[in-house]
Amino acid sequence: MKVYFFTLCLFFLSCSARGEKNDYVYENDTIKQTVTINYINENTINFNLTSYNKRIDKSATIEGEAKNEYSDFGSENDADEEGNAYFVDEYIYVGDCWLSFRIDMDTQTTMRVTLADCEENPYCPFTSINLLQKIK
Repeated sequence: MKVYFFTLCLFFLSCSARGEKNDYVYENDTIKQTVTINYINENTINFNLTSYNKRIDKSATIEGEAKNEYSDFGSENDADEEGNAYFVDEYIYVGDCWLSFRIDMDTQTTMRVTLADCEENPYCPFTSINLLQKIK
C-alpha cells in the first residue's frame, strides 16, 4: 500500500509540471525582455523569447524547444546581483542560435538567458540584461 501511494504521489507531481506555463520578464528604460515557457515534461520546455527595444520600437523573437539533457549529472549554480548562489535547471536550445535557459531550481522565480553561436541584434538582445523575474 505504501509503495502504491508513493508511486501515485510521484505520478501527480510529475504530471503537474506538464503544461504549466510560466512568464518571466525583465524591463528597464530601453529594453523589455519576456520569456514564456511551457513545460512539456521535467526535461523539456517550449519557449518564446521576445526582446523589445522601446526607444526604437523594434523587437526580435525566437521560439522553440529546449532540453535539460544534464539533469542526471547534478545541478549547476548561478549568483544573483548580491552574489547569493542558487541552483539552476538548465535547458538548452540548439537551432539558429544556441540558447541556455537557467531557471532557479528551488523557487522557479528567476531566469537567466545566455547565448552563443548567434549573430545577435544589439538593439534587441536575447541574452539576459539582468535576471528575469517570474510574473505572478
